[in-house]
Amino acid sequence: MSTLKLLLNLVFIGSMTMAPHTTSPFIPGFDISAVTANAQSLPTHSWEWGTAAEALLKMNSPLLSVFGSNPFPVLAIPPTKMDFLLNSAPRWSNGTIPQREDVPELWGDFMYMAPPFIAYFAADSNNASLLEIAYLQCGLYREVLLFNSNASTPSPTGTSPTNGLWQHIFGPQSMESGLWSTGNGWAAAGMARVLATSWQANATADLTGGDGHGFGEISGSSLLAAVAYRMVVLAPTAFPAATGEPPITNTAIPAVNPLGPEGNNFVVLMYAAWRLRSR
Repeated sequence: MSTLKLLLNLVFIGSMTMAPHTTSPFIPGFDISAVTANAQSLPTHSWEWGTAAEALLKMNSPLLSVFGSNPFPVLAIPPTKMDFLLNSAPRWSNGTIPQREDVPELWGDFMYMAPPFIAYFAADSNNASLLEIAYLQCGLYREVLLFNSNASTPSPTGTSPTNGLWQHIFGPQSMESGLWSTGNGWAAAGMARVLATSWQANATADLTGGDGHGFGEISGSSLLAAVAYRMVVLAPTAFPAATGEPPITNTAIPAVNPLGPEGNNFVVLMYAAWRLRSR
């Protein structure tokens, strides 16, 4: 068993032990237990393991997530990865931390990975300046992937050439200017986590003063739906309604990857957000 798989199993066992949470009576119209089992068993890459761990946390221990009432139960997060991100990782011309270590590229996926981690580390260590870095990284990524700009100051809303949709990848090696729904899901979900962490840390006032590739798919749709449900709770005035249930069976399909590890994890994230919205 790989180290990552062992870690995921520990997360599953630990989350069930710390704060077991029954899904009943919140029945979404599909078998969430079966989808969760697939979400736990299908990952084979590091980002899939990380997404699975996040999904299991929100599914089994929602109070411990940044959307819950006890999001910072354990202090002293090891600083090694944070030191790399802040001091050793390469930078884009506007100060953005790239997705890749070996080549300067910006991916929408990154938004779900590093900024939420930086924000959580900042809140956990009571570091306001670090929390601002997480917030600013979201804005800097927005400039490149939404506005095709390398500016370090925000562009006006409503002026993007893509009508508000983020491009997937910008960089010399894997350039992908397509408006990928999952990429937009990664970005939206990551920013929602940074926002929730900021609110939990009472820092928001200091900081703020498509379709897939032409076919129906589950990954981006489920993750964007999860963000919608979260925002209804976080900002009900701006997001007054989010309803509806997708037709899902035990394995969430169709996904770009036929095994769908991310798609199944995103369905679990959507369910956890819908469950909170439905309480």
